[in-house]
Amino acid sequence: MDTYNVFKMFIPGVLLCEKFFWRLWISTYSEKGLIRVSPDGKIKRCRRADGMPDDKVRLAMELSNGDIVAGTNSGAAIIRGEKIVRVLDGRSGLANLTILSACEDEDGTLYLGTDGGGYSPLRAAA
Repeated sequence: MDTYNVFKMFIPGVLLCEKFFWRLWISTYSEKGLIRVSPDGKIKRCRRADGMPDDKVRLAMELSNGDIVAGTNSGAAIIRGEKIVRVLDGRSGLANLTILSACEDEDGTLYLGTDGGGYSPLRAAA
């Protein structure tokens, strides 16, 4: 399936699209979760059943080490290659689990902006 048809299929829930490592990452605020489209057109979904903190994904961002951070309504997930390697939630120090923004500084500290809980600086490496 080509990229155009992927967008056509998922457009009602698409919030953000980014291209990382020649893959297209689509964050959906729906039961569709995080969608990755490989250059060959293969589609992989990351959802709660796969280890994501929530299906409603608000953002996806590439970290300096190549991992992907995905912010959801219930925390964030760190994805390395094909696997979710870490979930960032209240036990990780998040004051609020609804992740609205993310950025990384030069020393690798990940800052997650939350809905009403300010921002939380965390080490992203698992």
